[in-house]
Amino acid sequence: MTLPSDHFLFTGRRPDEAEWFEFLESFHERYPGATSSVVARLRTAEGENSYDVAAATLAALLPQGARVLEVGCGDALLLREVAHRRPDLSLYGIDVVACDVARARDRVPSAYIRCASFTPESFGQMRFDAIASHLVFPGVFDPQRMLEMVSQLLVPGGAFVAVMPHMRKSSSFTETMAEALASLRVRHPAFGLMVTTDPRAASDEGLREMYASEGLHLETVRDFDVRTDQRGMLSEVIRRSYPFGLLEELPGVLALANRRDDGTLLPLKQIVARKQAPRS
Repeated sequence: MTLPSDHFLFTGRRPDEAEWFEFLESFHERYPGATSSVVARLRTAEGENSYDVAAATLAALLPQGARVLEVGCGDALLLREVAHRRPDLSLYGIDVVACDVARARDRVPSAYIRCASFTPESFGQMRFDAIASHLVFPGVFDPQRMLEMVSQLLVPGGAFVAVMPHMRKSSSFTETMAEALASLRVRHPAFGLMVTTDPRAASDEGLREMYASEGLHLETVRDFDVRTDQRGMLSEVIRRSYPFGLLEELPGVLALANRRDDGTLLPLKQIVARKQAPRS
């Protein structure tokens, strides 16, 4: 796929929301199940993948019959894992990518899954006992706005469980990403994915501040690694990472990955936050 020279990836311009959603649709049409098809094969030392980690956390937190919403649910692998552990829960999902939503509905027929932007009105007056995101936050169009909507849709005491990349921890993945970005900026000096613009999202302290401003209290931050010793997986992870998968320069990026590929280690973190009850 050839992107035009004035595409936001090459100009350093922050896209508007419509451009961003068009980019997501193109990416996920090219790579069906982009995240789940690769990341689910990476495991912790205990043999869990990151979907297992999040699903186990949700299953342990929630009361009988609770409502759970996954934002950016993709093809619903996390919702499936939650359903296996807690069939009593009412499951909901939302994603803007139509092809992934179709797969999600097939994978978890018992869940109600919408193809739409995430807004406070997405589910009418319904509120949720937990909201989850897996490798979505904070790399969304407006992370602070997402936290605001999460807070609005949670019941008091409800939990927000987010699994996200730990980009400050050195690994073969983060080192290859940094080298690839540097090499691409030789040709495209302004190259970058100008979506998440809030620098606070890069640190635990900054995230704590972002959460607190929306009435969300960070309860736990768990750092964990998922990995495989299978050669070639690093290339697959990079291929399915924004923004590389749609670039003509992708073969060069993958060559970088192959040179340092001794198995893939992907550093992640899981944050659990609670919505604070209003003060009386």
